Parts: sequence; structure tokens; C-alpha cells
Amino acid sequence: MEYFALLAAAWFHDVGFSQGDLDHELYSANLAVAFLSTHGIDKYILSMVSQLILATKLPARPDSLPQQILCDCDLHHLGFHNYPTWSSRLKTEVERQKGIHFSDESWTSENIQFFESHHFFTDFARARWGIQKEKNLSQLREVYSR
Repeated sequence: MEYFALLAAAWFHDVGFSQGDLDHELYSANLAVAFLSTHGIDKYILSMVSQLILATKLPARPDSLPQQILCDCDLHHLGFHNYPTWSSRLKTEVERQKGIHFSDESWTSENIQFFESHHFFTDFARARWGIQKEKNLSQLREVYSR
């Protein structure tokens, strides 16, 4: 039951972006519940899926291990070796969506602040992505200090 709820929440957790980035977690949870309820999924599981998705809202404060897992997976890219490429693509996406421009300096500064406020919740995530995340933060700081 928990496994299904976590898997369903992972599939649906960002579909709310189709309605915009503001409160996309709430839209995602509502879309997931609407879809899954048409397939006869139990109300208890629907509630679990909704709670899992809502737990990814920043700043994340997950209450359970499944919520911690989903939150860690949602931001696992912070600990990837190709984070600079990912970040550049995200910058372009955000600029297009919001119709604004970030200087490289302001984008880097915001990334540093985000990295410093973020932490992985599970031992697995810290072991798997934590070291590279710290390297990525160091690279951001190095770029920002130039």
C-alpha cells in the first residue's frame, strides 16, 4: 500500500506545473486524487498520495519515511555531476515561464542560498548524492566569487 502510494505520488508530483508553478503541489495532489479515484483506488491510499505530494512543497518538512524518500528524489539533481547543465536549463525555463531575466550572478547567488538551506532526509540520499552536492555547492561558490 505504501509502495503504491509512493510510486503514484512520484508519477504525479509535478503534473501541477501544467497549471503554473504557484502551488503546483496542490494542483498535482488534486490531479492525482481525481485520476486515481476514477480507477477505484481506496480513499486511504488517495489521502496518502496527496500527503506525499504536498510534502514536497518547499521548504520540505516530511513527516514519514515515504515523504522523506519523495522529497529526496524530487531534489536529487542537486547531487548530480551534471548539475551545471541542469541548472542552466532550469534558468532558461524559469526565465521563459516568468518573462524575466536573471543575471548569471543573481542566478548563482540564488542557487547557493538554496543549496545551503537544503538537506537530504534519508541516509541513502546523503550517501548517494551528498558528496556531489557539496562539490556542486563549492563550484557555485567559486563561480560566484570570481
